Amino acid sequence: MAQDQQLVDVSSGTGWTQLTNADVASGSTITFQVREGMVEVHATINTTEPTSGERGIVYRTLEGERLKEISEIIHLASAVRLWARALGADGAKVYVDHA
Repeated sequence: MAQDQQLVDVSSGTGWTQLTNADVASGSTITFQVREGMVEVHATINTTEPTSGERGIVYRTLEGERLKEISEIIHLASAVRLWARALGADGAKVYVDHA
Protein backbone atom coordinates (compact mmCIF):
# COMPACT_ATOMS: atom_id res chain seq x y z
CA MET A 1 0.00 0.00 0.00
CA ALA A 2 1.35 3.42 -0.91
CA GLN A 3 1.79 6.36 1.45
CA ASP A 4 -1.50 8.26 1.42
CA GLN A 5 -1.16 11.72 2.95
CA GLN A 6 1.15 10.52 5.73
CA LEU A 7 3.51 12.49 7.96
CA VAL A 8 6.80 10.58 8.15
CA ASP A 9 9.18 11.11 11.07
CA VAL A 10 12.81 11.32 9.98
CA SER A 11 14.94 10.81 13.08
CA SER A 12 18.31 12.46 13.44
CA GLY A 13 21.40 10.26 13.44
CA THR A 14 19.67 7.08 12.27
CA GLY A 15 20.68 7.07 8.62
CA TRP A 16 18.11 7.04 5.82
CA THR A 17 14.33 6.82 6.38
CA GLN A 18 12.19 5.49 3.56
CA LEU A 19 9.56 8.02 2.50
CA THR A 20 7.86 5.56 0.15
CA ASN A 21 6.50 2.32 1.54
CA ALA A 22 5.81 0.85 -1.89
CA ASP A 23 7.30 1.29 -5.34
CA VAL A 24 6.36 4.47 -7.15
CA ALA A 25 5.63 2.98 -10.55
CA SER A 26 6.92 4.56 -13.73
CA GLY A 27 4.43 7.20 -14.78
CA SER A 28 3.10 7.62 -11.22
CA THR A 29 3.77 10.73 -9.20
CA ILE A 30 4.82 11.59 -5.68
CA THR A 31 4.23 14.68 -3.58
CA PHE A 32 6.26 15.52 -0.50
CA GLN A 33 6.86 18.55 1.67
CA VAL A 34 9.21 19.05 4.61
CA ARG A 35 6.98 20.22 7.46
CA GLU A 36 9.71 20.53 10.10
CA GLY A 37 13.49 20.51 9.87
CA MET A 38 15.80 19.96 6.93
CA VAL A 39 16.39 16.73 4.99
CA GLU A 40 18.52 15.29 2.24
CA VAL A 41 16.47 13.24 -0.27
CA HIS A 42 17.82 10.36 -2.34
CA ALA A 43 16.28 7.65 -4.56
CA THR A 44 16.99 3.94 -5.06
CA ILE A 45 15.93 1.29 -7.55
CA ASN A 46 14.72 -1.09 -4.82
CA THR A 47 14.17 -1.33 -1.05
CA THR A 48 17.90 -1.19 -0.27
CA GLU A 49 18.77 1.87 1.84
CA PRO A 50 21.33 4.27 0.33
CA THR A 51 24.79 3.98 1.85
CA SER A 52 25.90 6.46 4.49
CA GLY A 53 28.26 8.16 2.03
CA GLU A 54 25.64 8.81 -0.65
CA ARG A 55 24.31 12.33 -1.04
CA GLY A 56 20.99 13.72 -2.21
CA ILE A 57 19.07 16.95 -2.73
CA VAL A 58 18.56 19.18 0.32
CA TYR A 59 15.06 20.42 1.20
CA ARG A 60 14.23 22.83 4.03
CA THR A 61 10.98 23.45 5.91
CA LEU A 62 8.06 24.02 3.51
CA GLU A 63 10.10 22.91 0.49
CA GLY A 64 9.29 19.77 -1.49
CA GLU A 65 7.94 18.49 -4.79
CA ARG A 66 4.36 18.29 -6.05
CA LEU A 67 3.08 15.62 -8.43
CA LYS A 68 6.47 14.66 -9.83
CA GLU A 69 7.80 11.37 -11.11
CA ILE A 70 10.91 10.29 -9.20
CA SER A 71 12.93 10.59 -12.43
CA GLU A 72 12.01 14.29 -12.54
CA ILE A 73 13.50 14.78 -9.07
CA ILE A 74 16.63 12.61 -9.20
CA HIS A 75 18.31 11.23 -12.32
CA LEU A 76 18.55 7.55 -11.48
CA ALA A 77 17.27 5.13 -14.09
CA SER A 78 14.47 2.90 -12.77
CA ALA A 79 14.30 4.62 -9.36
CA VAL A 80 11.17 3.54 -7.45
CA ARG A 81 11.86 4.42 -3.78
CA LEU A 82 12.53 7.76 -2.10
CA TRP A 83 14.53 8.19 1.12
CA ALA A 84 15.30 11.09 3.48
CA ARG A 85 18.02 11.78 6.01
CA ALA A 86 17.61 14.49 8.67
CA LEU A 87 20.28 17.17 8.60
CA GLY A 88 19.56 18.70 11.99
CA ALA A 89 19.83 17.45 15.55
CA ASP A 90 16.05 17.61 16.04
CA GLY A 91 15.14 15.37 13.10
CA ALA A 92 12.44 16.26 10.59
CA LYS A 93 8.86 15.57 9.54
CA VAL A 94 7.99 15.04 5.88
CA TYR A 95 4.45 14.90 4.44
CA VAL A 96 4.27 12.21 1.73
CA ASP A 97 1.55 11.29 -0.77
CA HIS A 98 2.01 8.84 -3.63
CA ALA A 99 0.05 6.20 -5.50
